Amino acid sequence: MPVRKDVGTSPAHEERLCDQIPGGVRATRNMGTTQACFPPGRTTRLGARIHRIHGRRKCPRDGSTVLRCCRGDRANSVGECLRLVRSWHCPKGENVNRSVLSGNELFLPARAVVLQPETLCNLDCSYCYLPFRQRRNRMSIEVAQAVADSIRAWTASATVEVCWHGGEPLATGRTYLSKLMDCFNGMDVKHSIQTNATLINESWCRFLAGRQVHVGVSIDGDNSDNVNRVDRSGRPAYGKIVRGIREPVDHGHEVHAIAVVSDPSAERARRLYEFAASLGISELGVNIEEQEGVNATVNAHDRAEVIGFWSELTRIWAENPVLRIREVARSLGCIGAVLRDDSTVIRTGPAIDPLPTVGYDGSVTLIPPELAGFSGPHGSFATGSILVDSLDKIIARSEGSRWIAEFARGVENCRASCAFFDFCGGGHPANRYFELGRLDTTETNYCRNSKIALLEGVLKNAQPDAAGRTHPLA
Repeated sequence: MPVRKDVGTSPAHEERLCDQIPGGVRATRNMGTTQACFPPGRTTRLGARIHRIHGRRKCPRDGSTVLRCCRGDRANSVGECLRLVRSWHCPKGENVNRSVLSGNELFLPARAVVLQPETLCNLDCSYCYLPFRQRRNRMSIEVAQAVADSIRAWTASATVEVCWHGGEPLATGRTYLSKLMDCFNGMDVKHSIQTNATLINESWCRFLAGRQVHVGVSIDGDNSDNVNRVDRSGRPAYGKIVRGIREPVDHGHEVHAIAVVSDPSAERARRLYEFAASLGISELGVNIEEQEGVNATVNAHDRAEVIGFWSELTRIWAENPVLRIREVARSLGCIGAVLRDDSTVIRTGPAIDPLPTVGYDGSVTLIPPELAGFSGPHGSFATGSILVDSLDKIIARSEGSRWIAEFARGVENCRASCAFFDFCGGGHPANRYFELGRLDTTETNYCRNSKIALLEGVLKNAQPDAAGRTHPLA
């Protein structure tokens, strides 16, 4: 399934993501708050196992076929591994690419919902994709209550994450945001919020701690790397952001950060990691800048530079694992599953998390929050209104939506053609649409930058250099 990337991941939802990422449960459930994503000693053994993929292996299905596994000097090394594992676990003649995107099997059960309490943002970041960030549109209590009524049944079987994402959610104000959150009182939900951090002060810290809200912030690095994040007058927002992040950290709260990187390189990776570690960030998520929404910047980069970025980020983390890197943890989980000959690396079940996003006006857009508020050739990407129907009804009805059907065809195209499908699950519809104008296409710049180059960069740390030395991960 496509994993969401522009909203923070709470510990509860990360467990959900691990269930859908090959090897993810084993890779992350034992993670300490400020430790690496494997228990002590696991990174060394994992590195050794990655290194051994340069040798010869027997087919785990019958033990009779000796196969050459992927070589580190080949550009598609991880993809080759994934293809081999897929073939090993599927007897000849079995159609592993069978379509699962039909009927009631289209969507996974929903366990998270994104709410837009306010469209206004006090910043004007150059790469922002949101179309209404300079307008004040506030969610009504009626909309929030309708969402709460819709997810009540979901909470009977699992904790549901309620993610508040703007605009700038804190621009809603503590009093009104409290009223919106009160709609979910008495339910098994976990609130999370994605904020630019500029408005966080001691009062907000007390509010967030009192409601046990998971805090995700957005910052791209130190002052020189944060130039795209400015206020509505064009003034740098760096100082306010850093002060806002230090408030909850100093109060003992875990803070997860998302950084947008427009210039991926090894040096940029070093600066970013060192900066996040110095701020006391608990988890870092990295988004290579994307062409989506109102941001028309083309996100094509030199392949070697992007691989170098991910490789160096992995290397410096392995040397000093004081925080978790979201993308590295997911990659190691997948690679570990490949090397364990784990059949769970093969995606044969429902692939799409509906992840409903409810706009301030009650409109519901499924799968990626980035499509909320936009229209395509088939009309609005919104598939219903929470003021008219429940989320369950909207999700069930949307399986007949023309744009979702087109996206489903695109996922099947990826499954049939891309060696990396078992890692990414078919990419994001927003990237397909805003880069290529259609939803049934396959590889995008987002795929190249944030999936393919990511895996290659992580794996590069297990390969010997020209002098025969291995990186710390090995």
